[in-house]
Amino acid sequence: MKSIILPMMLMASFIVGAVPAFASDGSSEHSGKAIVHSKKIERKVVKKTVDTACVGTAIDKRETALGGGVSTFGSAVNSAYQTRQSALKDAWSKSTVKDRREAVQAAWKAFNQSVRSARTAWKATQKTAWQSFRSDVKSCGVTSDADTGSQEQEMSL
Repeated sequence: MKSIILPMMLMASFIVGAVPAFASDGSSEHSGKAIVHSKKIERKVVKKTVDTACVGTAIDKRETALGGGVSTFGSAVNSAYQTRQSALKDAWSKSTVKDRREAVQAAWKAFNQSVRSARTAWKATQKTAWQSFRSDVKSCGVTSDADTGSQEQEMSL
């Protein structure tokens, strides 16, 4: 029995002696890793003058480019439909089934390529307009992405 009591007493005294070492004194200066991760990082906010007229010009430039890109895209798709219409009408005027089938397939293939090309051109216009806008507003004194976050809401054609 004595052999069990002595180790128990030593363990109890170790626990009682160690607990105050881990207690917090309420200060915010700690060196433990878990506590360091919970600290908030303070950021300094530097007020900078923004040239709002410059931003307005950048917006006009971006929106004009995007509007022109959409217009070009619409015209290209409309032209693809008109070309497909003519090609399909011509295909159905063929006298043999084989010639008709080949002409119909060619009409659809040309249509798909035209629409794909128009979409690629639209995406390139869109990308260029937004990149240019980001660069332009940066020179206007805008340091955040206040308006560029809306790029994801742009029309996906």
